[in-house]
Amino acid sequence: HEFTGTFRRESPPAAPDDDVWLWRHVMEYTFENELRVKLIVQEGSDHSWQQTLLFAYEDVKNWDYFLVLESFRTADKEDVFYGFFSKLAYRW
Repeated sequence: HEFTGTFRRESPPAAPDDDVWLWRHVMEYTFENELRVKLIVQEGSDHSWQQTLLFAYEDVKNWDYFLVLESFRTADKEDVFYGFFSKLAYRW
């Protein structure tokens, strides 16, 4: 089990009056049957954000399976983008 939070704040040298910050939370849980679930949530002072959910089923004989769901918004766009990734790997 893992739960971590990070807050980073700085003033860029080019604009010392700007307040730039980033929140990042990571939650991860590994089950006894090699299934791992990980959630990453991140938000920045520029109103950008990202959410990533990972399912990993690893070390089942020689097979690994990964499923990633993601949504994010960049600072210069107001649209939300969604992503999906799936991978089945065989190790020999």
